[in-house]
This record gives sequence, structure tokens and C-alpha cells, in this order.
Amino acid sequence: MKKLFALMLALALALATLTVPALAENAPKAGKVRTVITLSHSGTVTLNVGDALQLGATVTPDAPVTWASKKAKVATVDASGLVHAVAEGTATITAKAGGKSAKVKIKVVDPWKPTGVSIANGKAVTVGVGEAVQLTAVLAPATARATLAWTSKKPGIASVDGNGVVYGVAKGKTKVTVKAGKKKATITVNVINPNEPTGVVLSHNGTVTMCENETLQLYASLQPATAIGTIEWTSSKASVATVSNGIVTPKKKGTVTITAKCGKKKAKVKVKVVGAEQHQHTWQDVTENRYVVDSPAWDETVVDSAAWDETVVDSQAWDETVVVKEAWTETVVDKEAWTESIPYVKCSGEYGCGKKWYGPNAFNEYQAEREALMIEDGEYAREHNGEPLPKCMHGGFASGLEYIDHPAETHTVDHPAETQVVHHDAVTHVVHHDAVTHVVHHDEVGHWETVVAYHVCNTCGATY
Repeated sequence: MKKLFALMLALALALATLTVPALAENAPKAGKVRTVITLSHSGTVTLNVGDALQLGATVTPDAPVTWASKKAKVATVDASGLVHAVAEGTATITAKAGGKSAKVKIKVVDPWKPTGVSIANGKAVTVGVGEAVQLTAVLAPATARATLAWTSKKPGIASVDGNGVVYGVAKGKTKVTVKAGKKKATITVNVINPNEPTGVVLSHNGTVTMCENETLQLYASLQPATAIGTIEWTSSKASVATVSNGIVTPKKKGTVTITAKCGKKKAKVKVKVVGAEQHQHTWQDVTENRYVVDSPAWDETVVDSAAWDETVVDSQAWDETVVVKEAWTETVVDKEAWTESIPYVKCSGEYGCGKKWYGPNAFNEYQAEREALMIEDGEYAREHNGEPLPKCMHGGFASGLEYIDHPAETHTVDHPAETQVVHHDAVTHVVHHDAVTHVVHHDEVGHWETVVAYHVCNTCGATY
């Protein structure tokens, strides 16, 4: 029996041990709600500099969202998710809510940034000292916008202004560069002196024979036709012949070299002086082509756009309503306040009723009291303050006046505010814009003519 009881007790304990963990395992556990955040844009969004984009965020369950930009110099974002594109580059925008975050990349581009610049005038230009030439820069793409910066490597040779106009300063060669942002282009500028001689040409060449008793006229011209300079004449043997202004004067028989020089350029001719008996004069006309200037070279300043004044409106004109007198309410008295006095008697004596009775004018108003007192018509006992008092038929007398205050009778008049309109003119300032011009160089206009310059002797070269 004891063994059976012990066995049953052990079995009960075992069942209890197995049941408790099972109940604990099947009990429901409290779980966490997972936050999900989704953005209105994903991946990479491209914006132009200056553009704005409104981002949206959907959060489940609902929770406040905070926004941040990793590169505020490229793109900023405010508390509402509004993105502003600031400068070129890529910025990551992050939205956070409930410990979770979502991101989107913003790529900012500059649609007006030039990808290249070139000079339409070619690789090189030539300009004279004191002259000017207009250089033209071309941006790529055609929609590009940029401030152009012009510089000259040797301003002492050629200078350039902010509009790309090159001015020849001195003879030589230099480079002119134009920059548009980080892009640049260069052109070679050759500065020449159109008045500088490149050569001297004599009217005679080889060996010229002349008589010792005559003179010889030599002519010298400069090249090019626009050259300016002074011709210097020299003789290699002044004892044989001298020269002045191209006129050769013989001294004795012999041979001499006559030189015409201008700067570093020169030309020579040999002159042989002989006796008159050695030859006979045979004359012929000597012609030459002469360049005749019809109109000199000149520079024309062409106005691309005239100077003008621009009126800039700082603030628009506007009308202001000024209150001269505030609105107010007036109380108008139609009838002044007044007090009405009514005489009355109060019965006393054996039959005194103790009630008030007003005079004849108040009969209708106090009909009940009239019936109770029965005043005899026309029978008055005495006066009070000049007013007759009726006699109470019950034999008693009492007197007095009843005073009734009547307030003033008024009505209200509303007066609107008194105003006037003050006109304010627009506030402006004037910005002066200079004329935009460029210089066009016009070459001289001329023609060549063939003329008889002199006559020369075929034998001795004498001229006249």
C-alpha cells in the first residue's frame, strides 16, 4: 500500500514537472513593430544648378522624419524635405524616422557651363602698329554662358581689352589668350609697322655711264608703297663724283659707287664718268609705275549697340490709405431727460384706505384705486405747491407729489473713419550702359599710274 502511494505521488510530480514548461512555452510573447520608411524618389536624381525638388517620405507606423544632406555645398535640404541644388557635384540626402533611414542621391549639373572655347579668327592675325583688330570667342555648347577673360602675353607688343579688341603697340609677335571658366584658347598676333621700309629701289641699276661735264639724276623709292623714311645718299669716291638728293656731280673720269640708304635697307649703282668725246647722247624716256593714294587708310569705329540708360525699379509705385480721423460713434439727444410731477391724495381718518390716488390725469392708469376711493368730482380741499388736491370723501386729507423721472431720448449715429490716399512713386535708379563698339580698319585706296619719270642717255646715262 505504501509502495502504491509512493508510486502515485511520483507520477503526479512528474506530470506537474512536464506540464509547467509546456504552458510557459505556449504563452504569447510581446513583439516589436518594425519601422518602414519609403522615399518619393530613389536612385540618383539629376538637377540643374538653382533648381529645387520636393522629397516626400512615407513612414509606417507614422513617425516624425528628419532630413540631412551629406554635402550641403552641393545640395541643401530643409525640414520639409525641399532640396535646393547649389553647385555641381553629387550629394546624398538622408531621411530618418523611428531608427530607420532611407537615402537618395542628388546629382547637380550646370547646364550653362562651357565645355570648350575657341577663337573664330583662326590661329593667327596681323595688325599694324596703332591699329586694332576684333577677336571673337565662341563657346561650346551654344547654350553655354561664361564671363570671358582676355590677356596678352606681351602687352608691350599688343594689348587686348575685355571685349577682345587687340591693339598693335610695337612691332613683334605675342600670344593672346581667352579664358571661359577653366577652358581657354590662344591665338598668335603679329604686329607690323606698315610705315617701316622693307627695301630701297633705284631708278638705275648695273653700271651707268655719264659725261664728266653733265650731271646724273638718280631716283630712289621705298618699299612697300606705304613705307615712310628718309633716303641718305653717299658716294664711295667723292674725288670722282659726289651725290646730293640723288643728283650725281662728276669731278673727274673714273668709276664710283652711289648708295641710297633708309634705315637698314639700301640700294647701290655704279657710275662711270667719261669724257664727252667718247659718246653721243641718245635719249629715251624712262617711265615708272607710281602708286597714287586716292584715300589714306583709316580706322572706323562701328557701334554695335548704342550707349543707353536703364531705369531699374527698386520698389514699385503704390497708394497708401492714410486714416485722417478714426471711425467714431455719436449719441444724439432727441429729447432731453425730464421729471414729471403728479399730485395725489392719501385718504386718512376713520375710513382711511391707506392707498394712493393720483390726480385726474391718471384715472385710467389707476382705475382700481379710483373705484376704491370714489373721489367726488370737482371737490378740492387745498393746494400743494400751487396744485389743487382733491378731497377724500371719507373725510381725511393728505397731500403730496409723485415724481416720475423720464430719461433722455437718444439715438446713435456711426461716423466712418475719414481717410485720404497718398500716392508713392516708384523708387528707381539709373544704370548707364556704355556703347558696345568694334574698330574696322580700312586700307588706303589708290591706283598705279605709268608716267615718264625722266629722260636718260643710252650711252652715258645722263638724265634730264
